[in-house]
Amino acid sequence: MPFIRQRIGALARLNHHVPIWLLAALVFAAVWLHTFRLINDDRAKAMGGAENEIVNLARIGQEHAERIFYSVDQTLRLVRSEYQEHSGGLDLGTMRVEGVFDERTIRQVSIVDASGILRLSSLPLSDHRDVSDRDYFKAQREAASDTLFISKPEFDLAYGVWSVRVSRRIVGNDGEFAGVVVVSLDPTYFTRFYGELQLGHEGVAALYGLTGSLLARKTAHTETFTGNAVSSPVFARIARGDTSGTLTFQAQTDGIERLYHFKQLASYPVLVLVGLASKDVFAQQEDTLQHRVWEAVILSVLLLVLGVLLSWYVVIRRRHSTAQRQALVQLQSLTHHVPGVVFQYLLRPDGSSCFPFASAGLHKIFRLSPEAVAQDAAPLFALMHPDDAAGVAVSIQASSRALTPWVDEYRVKFGEGTVRWLSSKAAPQKLDDGSVLWHGFVSDVTAHKQAEESLITLSAAVEQSPVSIVISDPQGLIEYVNPMFEQVSGYRRAEVMGQNPRILSSHEKSEDEYREMWATLLAGEIWHGEFHSRRKDGSLFWEQAAIAPIFDDHGRPIHYLAIKEDITKRKAAEAEIEHLAFYDLLTGLPNRRLLNDRLQQVLAVGTRSRRHGALLFIDLDNFKNLNDTQGHEQGDVLLQQVAQRLNFCVRECDTVARLGGDDFVVMLQDLSEQQTEAATQAEGVGQKILDALHQPYPFGHFTHHGSASVGVALFNASQDTVEELLKRADLALYQAKDAGRNTLRFFDPDMQAVISARAEMEADMRLGLQENQFLLYYQPQVNHAGRLIGVEALVRWQHPLRGLVAPAHFIPLAEDTGLILPLGQWVMEAACRQLQLWRTQAHTAQLTIAVNVSALQFHRESFVSDVLATLARTGAPADRLKLELTESLLVKDVDGVIAKMVALKAHGVGFSLDDFGTGYSSLSYLKRLPLDQIKIDQSFVSDALSNPKDAALVRATVAMGRGLGMMVIAEGVETQMQRDFLEGEGCLNFQGYFFGRPVPVAELACFLVAE
Repeated sequence: MPFIRQRIGALARLNHHVPIWLLAALVFAAVWLHTFRLINDDRAKAMGGAENEIVNLARIGQEHAERIFYSVDQTLRLVRSEYQEHSGGLDLGTMRVEGVFDERTIRQVSIVDASGILRLSSLPLSDHRDVSDRDYFKAQREAASDTLFISKPEFDLAYGVWSVRVSRRIVGNDGEFAGVVVVSLDPTYFTRFYGELQLGHEGVAALYGLTGSLLARKTAHTETFTGNAVSSPVFARIARGDTSGTLTFQAQTDGIERLYHFKQLASYPVLVLVGLASKDVFAQQEDTLQHRVWEAVILSVLLLVLGVLLSWYVVIRRRHSTAQRQALVQLQSLTHHVPGVVFQYLLRPDGSSCFPFASAGLHKIFRLSPEAVAQDAAPLFALMHPDDAAGVAVSIQASSRALTPWVDEYRVKFGEGTVRWLSSKAAPQKLDDGSVLWHGFVSDVTAHKQAEESLITLSAAVEQSPVSIVISDPQGLIEYVNPMFEQVSGYRRAEVMGQNPRILSSHEKSEDEYREMWATLLAGEIWHGEFHSRRKDGSLFWEQAAIAPIFDDHGRPIHYLAIKEDITKRKAAEAEIEHLAFYDLLTGLPNRRLLNDRLQQVLAVGTRSRRHGALLFIDLDNFKNLNDTQGHEQGDVLLQQVAQRLNFCVRECDTVARLGGDDFVVMLQDLSEQQTEAATQAEGVGQKILDALHQPYPFGHFTHHGSASVGVALFNASQDTVEELLKRADLALYQAKDAGRNTLRFFDPDMQAVISARAEMEADMRLGLQENQFLLYYQPQVNHAGRLIGVEALVRWQHPLRGLVAPAHFIPLAEDTGLILPLGQWVMEAACRQLQLWRTQAHTAQLTIAVNVSALQFHRESFVSDVLATLARTGAPADRLKLELTESLLVKDVDGVIAKMVALKAHGVGFSLDDFGTGYSSLSYLKRLPLDQIKIDQSFVSDALSNPKDAALVRATVAMGRGLGMMVIAEGVETQMQRDFLEGEGCLNFQGYFFGRPVPVAELACFLVAE
């Protein structure tokens, strides 16, 4: 029976606790279910927000890259156009100084010729480097069309910087590859821009070529310009045809898992990749997770404490003070692992205070044990941050007086400098002795405070953004604008709140365009476009805008975000570039490109109207004299006056253009349908132009009198082309100049035939060089004993149709067209190979070969190195090679000529002055030239026997040559009497038909055997 009574008593006591703990369990379960639901929602929002953020960042990066490459591409096209228009005479350095190139992004603009030699640069050149092995040069040389090529970044050792070469090919007039125009793009411009993006501690932004090559990569601590990511999942998506996408993977470079979004540029072979580290994406969510868990734990602990207190209250009524102590021990055990501090704080009437109860969390938060503050709270209050201590004391006093809850946030600072934010909430209770006892809880809210600071930073970023930001409601009415909007538009924030953004409209955008914009936004997509807006003061400006809808959790648009950038300066620059491309800077007249376009249009219109037109080529007579005597500035003024007079002479429908220099073109249209009458009309305008340009030109301190020559070509659209018309007018101009200048001539078909024949021969020469149609003949040079001492190498052309062509028919053309350079190099190569063969035979080892060198060939910067390279390549003995120079070569840069001669002389190469006495003969220069030989011209030799003056000249030349220690040789010796005369005057070396005609090397070998 006693046992049964004990069991019944225990069950009765237990029945008092069951309802309490059953209710607590239900509330506990509800709290944690709600917490887990909130955590899942927070994670989904974090991921969604991160995806939206990374898409926006990638879009910003894409737009930035599009602008940069567009600007670079326009620069390439401009430089190429100017280069082609000026036939290579382009000063890139001046263009750089004048600000044509954007030096924020462009380090250098260069032009490389078809052989890979760096010819022009916007920076000073130390030498003309060979860049034919560079990938951009190879790519453009092998390209079938005009394409933009972007190379991998290269580190420039000379300047210590990275550069990305962006290039376009240059095509010559013949349609063949003529070189490359290259822009050295600064890749750090991208990394600096990416550094301004909010990418977190381990985020990344990068620019890749579509082949996977890295152009620029930026993280929080590093920037990289080398690497290849073709094996990454991003390029797997690109290979499938995707142009944008979002994906998550672990980077191979640093092993960090990130959420990535890539966007391929619409116009260029480049993509932008932006990634946020997964841990950064969920960092704030983790803080929120911890905060929510703490709240749930706090509620659970409070619920547990409440349950314990209620149970304790039930027990206290049944137990003595011993049971109270047991309950206190149990409470301390239950609160031991609570993430915070459950406390009782007692403030005594004398001002002293203590913590009668504090859970074990006191040590984790304050680094103090409960026993350290059980009697005196001073150690805890000593940890208060100096800036917050006074405020905490005031809030405690206010709570004690009014018996209102004490709620406060404050900082504590530890000895090593660590600062933590804490939040305290407690309810006061007045005791009988006048003391106040608070029951409350302290939690660490440092992470929450840091999140608030991040929000403040984001708000500051929007407020201080360098672009205008506008937020509107679903109806499009303005809710927010940042200070940059106020600065750009002139409107204050209060003036535009609640207004439609169309208050900035200049009414240039049509209603259809606005409907298209809203259709894009209502479809949930981002709209990109431009606005020509009007400021408050009425002035117009251009904006580039991106407008995106902002959705709520149900996918409904609740706001619209507009980011707008003032691009007025860029628009002006684009207009300036267009003007530079189509108009002459000095006179403001249309240039060659615009003239061609207009002429093509006139031809198209003329096909329907059947009316004639006329093209007048105008060249100022003796314009160079004004430049040389008065300076180029006065010459420019004259060109401007000529442009004004030409415009005055024509109708509004006609076109006056400047091709360059002192060359102008007038295009007349809408002339008569009858050719004779149209010619009369054109002649009338041409005469009017001659009269106008013949009038005096006042220049202030002097008056210039000038004239012009005019060439006229009539055209009819049914039978003419632009190219043919320009050729005809140019030929007519040459006829006018040949007629004595200050005159007008119409196109002559006979001259066209001459020019066509010349063009045909030029084409044949180019083909002949490719097919090795040229031959080398050798004419013997002998001494007074008739012994062979050397030969002169003379080029011949074995044309497949014309037969053997003499040099007089093709050498002048080669000089005019520049073909003398490859031809001269071929002659040098062939002569050196023959010298190498002769050196191996005893009877020819001492023979010399004289090679004629043109002025154009000699004045090339690489002439010395070219000759030495040929000697090294063929193995020919340098002391057996003799270079023949003409006196005309000395007209230009004598010091440079001497320097080159000395350089080659140091290697054994000899020099002979050809045709001495027929050209620029300066004895002061002659004594400085390191010559080995002087050749008496055949014109003096042929008349020496009949003309005493020629005989005297021969005699003087021999004496001078011997006096200067030079060998003297006479050329054009054709008779025994001429030979004897020359020997009698002291000339002991001869060349001419008397000793042998120029022959192939095989026949020369027979001559050697015969000797």
